Amino acid sequence: MEATTAFALALDPRVASFRPQPCTYDLLSGRSYAKKENLIDEFVGKRYRPKPYTPDFLVRMRDGRAAFVETKAESRVNEDLHRDFLPKFFRSVGHHWTLTTDETLTEVVAHNVRTLKAVIDRPPTEKTLKILAQVPKDTVLGLLVAALISFETIFNGFERFVHVTTTPVAEAKAELREINGEIKALSESALQDELDGTKIKEADAEQLENLEHCAHG
Repeated sequence: MEATTAFALALDPRVASFRPQPCTYDLLSGRSYAKKENLIDEFVGKRYRPKPYTPDFLVRMRDGRAAFVETKAESRVNEDLHRDFLPKFFRSVGHHWTLTTDETLTEVVAHNVRTLKAVIDRPPTEKTLKILAQVPKDTVLGLLVAALISFETIFNGFERFVHVTTTPVAEAKAELREINGEIKALSESALQDELDGTKIKEADAEQLENLEHCAHG
């Protein structure tokens, strides 16, 4: 989950920066250390036994806010620790702490994030920009652009599909029109054949009636 969270943070335009394993806190004293090893080494040979905790990420937002982020599968969440103690502990030392679980980063979200992350650093091509210029603003993509999500985040993720879909769709529409024309022609032909068949049956019936009249005459 940490990798998926890192990808999501890299894609989020609100995030200015993030750092994994940023520091370690002693949950008993409230002191912070650059590394977990620093905390452990400080009390080697002493009676005091620290309780180290290292958040998964320190996230800094573009609006100036910052928060420590913990990622955890919902099945591994300890209610007392993650829902109660840690939020209170970080408030007591002047920081915000938040928990992200797989109920938020679902399999679908994780798949989409990984797909987009793979192409985030690719600049948009001329073909992509031309296609985007024709995208109505009331479409989903248009709304995403209006929300200031970067080209790299959205458009490159779809670019590989664009060149595959645009021409075939046009060809498919032409083929559909041709097929519909053939269906219409066949229907009209069948209707004409049915009308012709009815006329033949009527002519045959009339001729048979005349023959029977002559035979009885």
